[in-house]
Amino acid sequence: MIAYLRTNPASVTSSASPLLIARQRLKESLDAYRAGDRDRAKSLALSAYLDGFEPVEGVLSAKDSTLLGRVESAMGELRSSIAKGEPVDAVAGRVADLNAELDQVETVLTPDSGSSTWYSNGPTVSRASSSSTRASVPVILVSIGVARRVKTVVPKPNPPAPFPKREGGEQPDRFPLPSEGRGLGG
Repeated sequence: MIAYLRTNPASVTSSASPLLIARQRLKESLDAYRAGDRDRAKSLALSAYLDGFEPVEGVLSAKDSTLLGRVESAMGELRSSIAKGEPVDAVAGRVADLNAELDQVETVLTPDSGSSTWYSNGPTVSRASSSSTRASVPVILVSIGVARRVKTVVPKPNPPAPFPKREGGEQPDRFPLPSEGRGLGG
């Protein structure tokens, strides 16, 4: 994930609509698949979900949870098709189906006149969403960087207490048993 973010910083800083990002990543994924780069195609399909669709999940679940489930399933099926190496036409069909589902998402999320918008160009992607993946990524990256620089010092455990010496001064290797003439009370 870090390598992807370093090579594609726009995935975190872009001010485009999340659904526009999803569509763009789906197109790029299909292009990579057609070129024979399955790993890149899988990565881009995952990015379509995480960077493009996940930011609107909170709002969509409040308005149409059935549609949310259909899109999530279709995204998973696309990634599975890519991983299995299905024919390009089958993958292209899944991308087309996903774009049709995203059209429905846009229709559902289009605000009525006078209502608040579901998307803004600022860092807050969704007002109704309780978590934002795109806002969390910089915090995660900073945490990883700090964790790499901090040296953790683990104290050594204290050695076990020695057994009490016997009357003659010899050091036993175990506690005396009650049958040896000394009770627990001494």
